[in-house]
Amino acid sequence: FIKRRFGIGYQLTVQLKWEFTSRTSLNELESRITDTICNHVIGVTLRKNHDLSYLLPFNQIKTFGGMFRELEKINEIDLSLDITSLEEAFMNIGINEERLSREAV
Repeated sequence: FIKRRFGIGYQLTVQLKWEFTSRTSLNELESRITDTICNHVIGVTLRKNHDLSYLLPFNQIKTFGGMFRELEKINEIDLSLDITSLEEAFMNIGINEERLSREAV
């Protein structure tokens, strides 16, 4: 209940298989991945660190099937999907409370 109510959704992590990816095609591959995800899921947020990481809203779960079918065609990547952690959900509760207190002042 807490994760669904206060969580941020699912985190899709895309790991690039560097042995298959040249430096010149890296930006093109990242754009292709992001475009594919955004074409299927509304409200996606990109978190870029070592891997590509996307926050997918809970209410978009019905669109994941088509997105995964398309992403699985890209041989140069590995995918993992995680649900919001309980820690992230509690952090969101705190952030929402802080924002509400500032708006009340």
